[in-house]
Amino acid sequence: MKFFDPVNHPKRSENVLTLYPNKVILDGSGSTGKTIDISINGIKNTVIATYDTNYIVTATAWVLANAAFYATKGIVVSNTTTGSATATIVATPKYGWDTVNRFNVIAPTIDTMSATFASTFEPDLGTAKNFVVTLGANTTIKYPKNAKEGDKIRIAFKNPGSYTVAYDLLSYFFPAGDEGTVTTTGYSIVEGVVNEEFYPKYDAIALTGTNGTANITAGGITRLATFGTTEASLDQTGEDFYASWVDDFAAVGVAVTEAAGTITFTPTTKAAALKSVSIKNVSGSTTCLAGTLTTTRGGRVHMNAISLAIAQ
Repeated sequence: MKFFDPVNHPKRSENVLTLYPNKVILDGSGSTGKTIDISINGIKNTVIATYDTNYIVTATAWVLANAAFYATKGIVVSNTTTGSATATIVATPKYGWDTVNRFNVIAPTIDTMSATFASTFEPDLGTAKNFVVTLGANTTIKYPKNAKEGDKIRIAFKNPGSYTVAYDLLSYFFPAGDEGTVTTTGYSIVEGVVNEEFYPKYDAIALTGTNGTANITAGGITRLATFGTTEASLDQTGEDFYASWVDDFAAVGVAVTEAAGTITFTPTTKAAALKSVSIKNVSGSTTCLAGTLTTTRGGRVHMNAISLAIAQ
């Protein structure tokens, strides 16, 4: 029997929902014996979280002890870490609800761990294309489920507090670089279209070497970078390259920027995005000008902040 949640998956063109926290972030100064009692959607854990060594160990042990229990309730628990000073326990829906998972953390004694809360929103384009979202926590917007090329998405945010919205930048691309601000004075609206074919990216070349020249290729053209034309530094080398060739690259659909000896190439057309970026020293000397190339992908859903703070 297929699970169906009619409250969170209404079969209509607009999906209205509230985002409660589905992530609890263990942080602060932990010490042995500190505890925290976690409930998800009102369902209390069978084993409390007890501080042990660091927050990574603590969160891992809690997930291991409670994963099977929550799975029977349609909730998947996992943990992610960014360092031993913090760890995040995440609850995600086993059956593909839109995000309505809640963390209600209870700390029954004075000797407790500290925690902060956040949520994620993974819109399901198989359910609706328009979403009206009331924030109940700081929220990260993930790539839509069931997205197809050309699908449109529209999200109207209602912010009853000082909550923030961040976008997974591998999923969403704001061409103007402006994601907008979710205000507390009304509805803030973003909309976009799924465009997998033009999957934005940028390539950064961190210059290396102490002399000589290198050929840099982007957007189908190659231009020469020369070390120390006006000053013997990699930063100045990058600035000289930018000053000499920024217009040439712009003409083939590539925007160039430079900072601290790193030259960044961002395609502005689909044709330019499909062409590779490279750097090759000319002399072959180990000290000759060269560089390290890093490619970063942008979002697959092209977005615009079309209207901010629309009065209710």
